[in-house]
Amino acid sequence: MDKPKINQNFNKLYKLLLNNNIAESIILLKEIIKEDKNSGNKTELEKQAETYKYLLEYYKQGIEDPYREKIHSDIVKNLLNLTDNIKESILAQDLSIKTYEWKRKKEKYSLNIIPEINKIVNTATVEGENMLERHNKVQNIFIALWFTDKYTEAETKRANDFFLSENIYWDEKALTISAVTISIIRCFDVRKLELLIDIFEIQENRIWQRALVGLIIGLYVHDERLESYPEIKEKLENISKTNKAEEKIEFAFLQLIKTKETEDIVKKFQEEILPEVMKFKPKINDKLDLDDIISESLIEDENPDWEKIFGKDSTGFINKMEEFSMLQLEGADVLMSAFSQLKDFRFFNDLINWFTPFYRENIEVIKIFENNVENKVKEFDSLTFLEGLEKSLYMCNSDKYSFCLNLERMPDQQKNMILNLFNMELSSINEVNETDKLADELGGEQQVITQYIQDLYRFFKLYKDKKEFTDIFSQKLDIHNKQFYNLLIKNDDTIVNIAELYFSKKYYVDAIEAFQIPIAKGESESMFYEKIGYSYQRLLDYNNALDYYHKAELFDTNTIWIYKKIAFCNLKLNNYEEALNYYKKVEYQDPEDLHTQTNIGHSYLHLEDYDEALKHYFKVEFFAPSNIKVMRPIAWCSLVIGKFDQAIKYYSKLLEKEGTKYDYMNLGHSYFCKKDKIKAVKYYKKSLEKFKTIEKFVHEFMEDSNYLEKHGFSEFEIKLILDLVLIAE
Repeated sequence: MDKPKINQNFNKLYKLLLNNNIAESIILLKEIIKEDKNSGNKTELEKQAETYKYLLEYYKQGIEDPYREKIHSDIVKNLLNLTDNIKESILAQDLSIKTYEWKRKKEKYSLNIIPEINKIVNTATVEGENMLERHNKVQNIFIALWFTDKYTEAETKRANDFFLSENIYWDEKALTISAVTISIIRCFDVRKLELLIDIFEIQENRIWQRALVGLIIGLYVHDERLESYPEIKEKLENISKTNKAEEKIEFAFLQLIKTKETEDIVKKFQEEILPEVMKFKPKINDKLDLDDIISESLIEDENPDWEKIFGKDSTGFINKMEEFSMLQLEGADVLMSAFSQLKDFRFFNDLINWFTPFYRENIEVIKIFENNVENKVKEFDSLTFLEGLEKSLYMCNSDKYSFCLNLERMPDQQKNMILNLFNMELSSINEVNETDKLADELGGEQQVITQYIQDLYRFFKLYKDKKEFTDIFSQKLDIHNKQFYNLLIKNDDTIVNIAELYFSKKYYVDAIEAFQIPIAKGESESMFYEKIGYSYQRLLDYNNALDYYHKAELFDTNTIWIYKKIAFCNLKLNNYEEALNYYKKVEYQDPEDLHTQTNIGHSYLHLEDYDEALKHYFKVEFFAPSNIKVMRPIAWCSLVIGKFDQAIKYYSKLLEKEGTKYDYMNLGHSYFCKKDKIKAVKYYKKSLEKFKTIEKFVHEFMEDSNYLEKHGFSEFEIKLILDLVLIAE
């Protein structure tokens, strides 16, 4: 059976079991298990099938059993776990799946959790111990935690000891948490969740953040299984009682949701920022003499020409860069685009290195700076540099390694400049950190969450064998819809914050869904209805938008804004009288608003009250004489009511500025109505040139025939003038 078919069958199985369809599940399992070489799984399936058979038989005979529902629930739980085991067993047999080489290595060398942890926990850390040997021990623990499908109680306890041990460095604990995280994504296990909860509750900095993110991801992927585990639900309920737990959980929720915009940021960077940079490259090269030699003075001083280089022709570019800076401060992943090109180093071929937190004592980092930097860069203190890089809050661990590894590729001169500039930048960042107290509990700790999520994002999006993993970031991440959300969060403000995040990032479908939750709980605020209405409006669903704007109207707040929105939606729905009614309400409160005057004009125009429409269009023209576009409805209304000279005057002005094919046609109509057929044909022909086809021109011309007929022209004359345009020289 090929892998897509395997996944299809197992997805069907999980769905059946989670819907309590035991009989169908057993039938499908008996078919699938033929592919499994593990005889223990076959025995377990026979056992569960037999138990269910007895349950059904007792039910048929009418035997009362107070434990029937409990036994039924246990069978479902056991079959779910068995399905996990069968799936893993079948996948491990497939030699084409590279990832499972790790699992085969685990089995071959008996890399089990307890013995591997014992090798390091029971040995006190020794100054100057063999770093490579210790690295291998930690790697083996990583493999054991990753590819143990179901942790035993003893294994969970020993893993807890590992995370509590003072003999384990922080970076080793941080690394192995990722093993538990990708393990639970691969194969559900309630003890993995319990372990992550326990680590989170220890609250060791740089560790609990990773455990929290792993816990949320595990709960999200397996949310439907929680119903079978009341003990884990109780544990989750109790988490919120710990110090500031909800605040930390909410922050992690929001940062995970923000990953939804990363692809948009990457696209924007590539399509808007990079082209602008390339546009300025020749200027920069000439003014800074980059093609000849880079002056050492650049390292010490800012370039006074920068302001001139990015001058009046680059305002948009500067605004875009400021926007990216603000996104970065909000925790958005603005560096993904730049660093995604720097993941081709051999270092990243090893899966474990994607999860290794950056620390200055790392073997790979030491090697880079000893061989390629220390003796080649003038007055460079690598220890200070690496310490600063480790503490840097705005670059994730994976990107820090990419930055260091990329130094090996650079010429010495460029390396010298980059490192010294980066040292200056780190110094500035450290000053900001001190000023803004970013390293305190609600700053630096939160940045660890942000960085870790970005590390995970890079792994799932850029790892060479990424297709063998379930990409959590390709999923909807609608955390608020999962049952674990209500177990962890008791504060009603959190869902509002999530809704606001969706709204601010223009995820309007998600925003509507999230804002509905506090409303359903009886929290009535005008803002909720306004933003739901606005979201529907942006989705072009004007009927639903109107519904919510009318609900917001009842609060009697922001009345002008709401009236404008109600009027606009009615205008879009061709409810012109209703639109006019609300625009009049706006006009009463703000008679000088030209946008309102324009839309009142539009409403009258659609209601075919052209004289009233003209009054409002003229008012807009008077107060905004440079507004060219208002001339078009003035010209059209003038034509329709028979003010042909006025129509000709305005259409002629339009043609001087930005004439369209319709302007030429309507100017032709105006001259035709004045009986000036020569000029009418002239402008009709110019209109025809702008239409793509004769058919389209004729169609649009005949659409206006009713107006021409109102001005005294017969159908015969209209056809004659049209033919004159089409065939006359």
